[in-house]
Amino acid sequence: MLNPWIATIAVTDEKLPPQETLLQEMRNVPGYGRPEFLCLDDLACMEDWYVFRTPNATLFVMLQPTDESFLSQDDLISACRRAWHWPAAGQEISRMRRQVAVAVQPTDDTLDALDVALLTTHLASAVMKPTDAVGIYWHASGKIMQPADFIRKSEGTNRRTLPVDLWVDFRLEPHPHEQTISFGTFGLERFSLPELEVPHCDRPPRWVLDWLFNLSHSVLENGVELEHEQTFGMSEEEKFYVTREPASPEMGRSGGNVLRVHFEEPG
Repeated sequence: MLNPWIATIAVTDEKLPPQETLLQEMRNVPGYGRPEFLCLDDLACMEDWYVFRTPNATLFVMLQPTDESFLSQDDLISACRRAWHWPAAGQEISRMRRQVAVAVQPTDDTLDALDVALLTTHLASAVMKPTDAVGIYWHASGKIMQPADFIRKSEGTNRRTLPVDLWVDFRLEPHPHEQTISFGTFGLERFSLPELEVPHCDRPPRWVLDWLFNLSHSVLENGVELEHEQTFGMSEEEKFYVTREPASPEMGRSGGNVLRVHFEEPG
């Protein structure tokens, strides 16, 4: 069976929004280019969980018991600590009373990873709109996000307009003693693509993040990974390159290879 895509929503509510509210919100999502994507039928409905169905996937929404949270407190704390994009993450998450797990389980190979990620994104957004959500955790990347920001960036997304920064965590590891920063992506691997890293870089952080975002969007949109020592750039005058190398220890990965991005002219 194919692995499900999962997001966990931190809420202050004690119950789920009405099932029909979620179904109506999902039916209003345009832009998939696949009519069957929105053919949602009731499969099951209980007080603390709903299950919906499309011809190629099953959608789950479950309110977690307070003593059986799907997402551990340690994982939440770690995600909040590295959330440079949301400084108030820890303070907001402390208001959480319950967790809502949303998941999309493909039932065959008709939907590819982009389809399922989009469906999971819009399902999570549909759940958060009528609830008092205080944060959302994307399991494929370990990223915690502000609900309003997630909802806004999910609007109008489709296979031609991908919400890359909702799916990929762009992490920073500063090295103050040498005035450099290591950068790394988390989340591309879920799409069967190698993660990107830029270790000990002295270029402006926003400049590097913009490049990593553009590279991530390019490989996701085209479904093609960069090859070892392949060059890239916005013009003939500005060419960089990548190499396939072991992951840098400071990014906290468990091993494996990544694509190391070199922001200098290839030798």
